[in-house]
Amino acid sequence: MFVVCHILQSLDGKITGSFFSSEKTMNAAGKYGQLRSYYGCEATLYGTNTMAEFIGVNDHYELDEAMEHEDYIIRDVSYTVAVDTKGKLNYNSGKFIRRGNSSQIIALLTKQVSEKRLSQLREKGVSYIFAGDKELDPKLAIEKLEKKCGIGKLMIAGGGYIDWAFLKEDLIDEISLVIAPSADALSSTPSLFMKDEEDDVVKDFELISFEKVTEDALWLRYKVIRGEK
Repeated sequence: MFVVCHILQSLDGKITGSFFSSEKTMNAAGKYGQLRSYYGCEATLYGTNTMAEFIGVNDHYELDEAMEHEDYIIRDVSYTVAVDTKGKLNYNSGKFIRRGNSSQIIALLTKQVSEKRLSQLREKGVSYIFAGDKELDPKLAIEKLEKKCGIGKLMIAGGGYIDWAFLKEDLIDEISLVIAPSADALSSTPSLFMKDEEDDVVKDFELISFEKVTEDALWLRYKVIRGEK
């Protein structure tokens, strides 16, 4: 599977924040959206917080002890993959509709999600795959998305923790950045890559290309160099 991380970020490396109110950022965002089609991906993957911005969360679902469950897949030609380790995203249906496009939702769950919650997801028409006991297993997620759903190209579109989780495991082939010519200097908003745990992992990249896509915004493409440093 080919995996690209395609992100719009500010000049100071942020992926959300007040800089989005800038006219220059909005112009860059328009180009960022157009460039999504460049890669021809069958699926786009969002982290929990990013997906929650679209559909919200519901915190009252109970968790069980981790146990074996069967994956539930509704095949389609286009997918939106949501990292949802606790099964708490608020799915109104199994279809994700954005900018006039419809795609089948696949929830990436862990084995602690209860059968009661799984039944609710099936009733809504939400597909789901188990990738880990209590924490997401990125390698298993990629393997299942490829083998069970036939996904050959996957786009990862934030947030920062998910971007890093897949990058750290050498599961991303390319980084695609549209750099908006704006900054807000907020320390509380997420950046392109983020992690909680302390480790010495450093990732390096090779520049593939750079292009001016608006009057002041750049599109940078990097190949990921495999292996830790």
